[in-house]
Amino acid sequence: MKEKQFKIGKIPDGISLEEVVFTFTQEANCCDGGGIEEIKIEAKSSLGISSDGGAFFVLKTEQWAVDEPNNIQDLLEVCKKSVNQMIK
Repeated sequence: MKEKQFKIGKIPDGISLEEVVFTFTQEANCCDGGGIEEIKIEAKSSLGISSDGGAFFVLKTEQWAVDEPNNIQDLLEVCKKSVNQMIK
């Protein structure tokens, strides 16, 4: 996966980041045919992301095909970097 470079700003003082939902889409795989595949990755924390200084990630999808296992890791890294840019 080719990573696109973007900069997310820090959350302003006095504002808390509680939860973030990332939604990714891709063309359907060649075996199942059909439309678009979608995966949602939710960044959550029991006390809020800002308060805990980070998040855990929940993956939600009906179907998301990958060629290599690291494709999922790449998506998670994008989410983690984005969250870190907002709270650091």
